[in-house]
Amino acid sequence: MSAQSQAPEEVVCGDRTVGDGECIYSIAADEGHKWENVWDAPENADLKAARRNPGALLPGDALTLPDKRPKQAEVSTGQSHTFKFGKSTTIEFRLLGRMPDAGEDEPDDHADHGQCGDHDGDGGTQAQKEDDGRNEAMADTPCKLEYEGGSADGTTDGDGVVKFKIPVGIKEGTLKVGEGEQAWEMKVTIGGLNPVESISGVQQRLSNLGYLRNKVSGEFDEFTRAALRHFQTDNSLDISGKVDDATRDKLNSAHGG
Repeated sequence: MSAQSQAPEEVVCGDRTVGDGECIYSIAADEGHKWENVWDAPENADLKAARRNPGALLPGDALTLPDKRPKQAEVSTGQSHTFKFGKSTTIEFRLLGRMPDAGEDEPDDHADHGQCGDHDGDGGTQAQKEDDGRNEAMADTPCKLEYEGGSADGTTDGDGVVKFKIPVGIKEGTLKVGEGEQAWEMKVTIGGLNPVESISGVQQRLSNLGYLRNKVSGEFDEFTRAALRHFQTDNSLDISGKVDDATRDKLNSAHGG
């Protein structure tokens, strides 16, 4: 199947419809479930098989919310007890490229469609500075993610990956990379990654990897074809400007999901 000839069909496994920017993690948190209980529910088996990634659903998909499982706790009488309910999630970015030299222009801001994860999970996204060092991991780089009501700090590891723990429900923010005169920033969208089988999902990944400069349109246009040819050239794939299985698989793995 090629992205330009056939759009993925919505997968309907229940009456809870997936909206724009939603994923299994955010839906589960909003509805008071553990994400694993939703993702692994037998009623949602077809959705799990089709999407494969709990952080990348197609708006219009629908799922079943399983019955909530009551949790019991043994406590002593005559004492006060505190119960904490987790409402945080982990977002992961992988930075590719290099920091600009002093006086060099920073990259243009662009929307970055990221995946959310649970507190033990690893959703992922790529934020890439378009430059000669396109595939070079930005290791040991200080970063800050600012969002409404707060911020989180982190440092990339040797693979250019940085993780932030943030409140559930955050949909967008600003990712600041580096320090001092060399610092640059970009706007990021969190949890809005569509499946790689969709045209918009292909465009999102090409954009996040620095190949597509135009906005995600959901239309297979000349800009998308050119970005695909560039990506295929860089990854020793057949240069067709089309989304064949090999290109889709490589795009998905290069993006981290």
